[in-house]
Amino acid sequence: MALVGALPSQEGFAQGSRSRKVTYRNSYPNSHATSRSTVNNSQYVGPSTFEIGIMIGDPTGLSAKFRTAPDRAVDAGLSYSAGNYIELISDYFWQFPNAFANASQGSISTDFVPYVGLGIACLFSSGNRAERSANAYRGQNLSNTAVGPRIPLGMEYLPKSLPLSFFAEIVPGTLLFPDSAPFVEGGVGARFRL
Repeated sequence: MALVGALPSQEGFAQGSRSRKVTYRNSYPNSHATSRSTVNNSQYVGPSTFEIGIMIGDPTGLSAKFRTAPDRAVDAGLSYSAGNYIELISDYFWQFPNAFANASQGSISTDFVPYVGLGIACLFSSGNRAERSANAYRGQNLSNTAVGPRIPLGMEYLPKSLPLSFFAEIVPGTLLFPDSAPFVEGGVGARFRL
């Protein structure tokens, strides 16, 4: 959503008024026509541009997402794996908010949004080869750092009534440095939309 009117003055924020009215232009996530509506800013009004939360699976850790456009986003994650390594990830997403159109009723479901991305994974380990991982692709080399591309494929659930998003993804990729080794990661997560 894009802000149309001016924000309330600093005095309005200092007074703590929760009944201020703010006008938004509805351009997210898949609106072809621009409509205007006035909403009470104490209510949840829809998807925001920044989200922060957790992911559980391989890897498990913190997740953040920034929407750059209604159908694009960038995410980042900091996680720890049972394979005794820390992983930093970052991906660029292409989202498809119109993927589940209901042509028979003329409406479009925006609750479920599939996505595909391209990103990078950086792994850091302090253990030796035996301690580093039970997975062959994580423990092939004595190097403490590994880097490679990843391709996240997933589905995000955006309930209209809550400022939360839920996601599930599977992520194939390959480590390229110091040795090449394919891998598959995956998990589920939830983020709070700020």
